Amino acid sequence: MIEYIDPNNLISHEDIEVYNLEKIINCIRKYKAIQPVIVDENTFIILDGHHRTKASKILGIRKIPVYMVDYFDNRIKVNSFALNISNLNLAIRFIEDSTDGGLCLKIINKNICGKTLYNLYWKINSIQSYLKYLGFKIVKTNEDGILLPKLEKDYIVDIAKKGLRFPPRTTRHTYDFIIPRNRITINEFL
Repeated sequence: MIEYIDPNNLISHEDIEVYNLEKIINCIRKYKAIQPVIVDENTFIILDGHHRTKASKILGIRKIPVYMVDYFDNRIKVNSFALNISNLNLAIRFIEDSTDGGLCLKIINKNICGKTLYNLYWKINSIQSYLKYLGFKIVKTNEDGILLPKLEKDYIVDIAKKGLRFPPRTTRHTYDFIIPRNRITINEFL
C-alpha cells in the first residue's frame, strides 16, 4: 500500500552518486512524478530509493510516495553484487594488499581487508574509484565477477541507526512479491 511520507523522516543506509542524483532531480522536475520509495515500516529505513529521497529533499517536496514493507519478511532478500572489472589481470597490479582487519576479500592474489564489513565495503569502494580513475571499466552485476561479501538485514539496520551509510549501490534487495514501480504524480506536495 502506498503512503505519503515526509522524505526527511526516512533513514538512509547507503550514500548516493552525485551524477545519478542530478538525473533524478531533472526527471522529477520534468514529470512532476516519482516512483515510490521502498521503506521498512518499523524503522523507516530506505531499502530502495536513496537517490529519489535525496532529490525530493533538495527539491523541497513535502511528501513522497512510499511503499511500506516489513524488512524482516522472509520474502525480502538482501543479495550481494559482483564486481566485473575490465582487464582484471592488469587492474590487480594497481591494488595494494591490505591485511589490517579480520574480514577480507581476495581478488586473484591480493587481499582487501577491513575490521568490519562496513569498513571493508568502503575500502572496496575506494579501490573501485581509483581503478575507474585509471580508466578501468567496473560494472556491478548480479553474479558475473568478484562476489562482494553478503550483508545481513540486522547489520544494515544497525549501520543505518548509527547514522552511517554504506557506499552507493552496496545492497541489492529483491522481493518475492509485486512492488508497484509506476511513477506517481506529486504536484500537490511541491
